[in-house]
Amino acid sequence: INRDIAGGRFAGHARWIGNEKRGVMVCSRARMSSTSYTPSLTRRDEEALLSLDDPLTAAQMLRRSRTWRHPFESDRVLRRRMQQLARAGLVRIFRYATTTPTIQQYYTLAPEGYRLLYGHDVPVPRGAVSEISLSRQRHAFALAEFMTHTISAAHDAGCALTESYSENALKLTVGQQARFPDRAFKLRTPSGLLLSFLVEIDMGTHRL
Repeated sequence: INRDIAGGRFAGHARWIGNEKRGVMVCSRARMSSTSYTPSLTRRDEEALLSLDDPLTAAQMLRRSRTWRHPFESDRVLRRRMQQLARAGLVRIFRYATTTPTIQQYYTLAPEGYRLLYGHDVPVPRGAVSEISLSRQRHAFALAEFMTHTISAAHDAGCALTESYSENALKLTVGQQARFPDRAFKLRTPSGLLLSFLVEIDMGTHRL
């Protein structure tokens, strides 16, 4: 699915109230999953949900949020808000497998969060809202790290990220074969130059 990074995605599913800086969104209960907790969503929440094209840890999302108009102030504030969005049925929280005592959680969209962004008529890709299988966790974490670094560096350099495709969303036909890159996106430099990128994270487990 072609992700338009700059576009607002809540149109038709909720209404904005307030000004640009402190605006909040009131969701129609008919559009939300049944839950005892229905939050008012801010523009920062929209950016947070859009960032979950990749499964993100709190540290990764905090770094990405520094490229947003309204970044999270701290790890504590971010975690608290993601817990609230999870209670509302918009986000899911899972744990990476680890051999250390440290617990590392990551966030994905929930089906209702995906529908809120992209519409109720758009099929929800299972991989976008599911727990990552154990065999894919190293790859998923590495890809999220790469994209977090790229997004942050592009922002610092004044480049705009456009036409971003999540993992396996873009089909490339090479002769009689099809290839699905891990990520694909374009960067527009301050001078207007458009650079196209296809990303493949090599963990040494699959043939390129």
